[in-house]
Amino acid sequence: MSQTLRIRNWDKWQSYRKDRGAPPWIKIHRTIMRDPSWVELSDAQRGQLISMWILAADRGGLLPNSAETIRVLCFMKHKPNIELFIKQGFLEISGAKETPIGRRHDAPDTDTDTDTETESISALSGGGKIFNLPPTPEADYYRRFKEVCGPNSGGLAKKLLNAHGTRIELARSVLELAATKGDAREFIGGTIRRLTQPVESVGGIS
Repeated sequence: MSQTLRIRNWDKWQSYRKDRGAPPWIKIHRTIMRDPSWVELSDAQRGQLISMWILAADRGGLLPNSAETIRVLCFMKHKPNIELFIKQGFLEISGAKETPIGRRHDAPDTDTDTDTETESISALSGGGKIFNLPPTPEADYYRRFKEVCGPNSGGLAKKLLNAHGTRIELARSVLELAATKGDAREFIGGTIRRLTQPVESVGGIS
């Protein structure tokens, strides 16, 4: 089988410009509610499919051809039924001939492929390399944060990001500076306090 899966007719149904980077949203067209292939899915399967569309938005409409990897990346309790989604026409093997346009269930596809760096995503069950995915800037930020501040630093990473208005590039610059300090966590904590504390009044005038 091919190494990747592809959301069918992604370019047709998603209009976010590729030169603007990863889309902050995906489109889900209302006509999908009248598509028999969508109606035949269970509530849980529809939720899985939407999660897969969101995941594909960062990777040019592509997904790893591994149900376990998709489960991990989408925070699912159960593996998605890849064969069913292919049968229903929502997914196709990357590199396969494009299927005819006309089925409305393709609506929620997405498209963005601006990342050039790749990272290996390992399944939780085995740790072996399954699929090479281009990381998003946010995912790479959290990965780097754990390298600098330890594996249990996700909460601190989020606080730093929020303190900078969720601007990854600013939070990342502080993180890299912290990596040069003796106590990176203390340095980052101090930075967060300076950014979030109320502005004190000057000369008794607030």
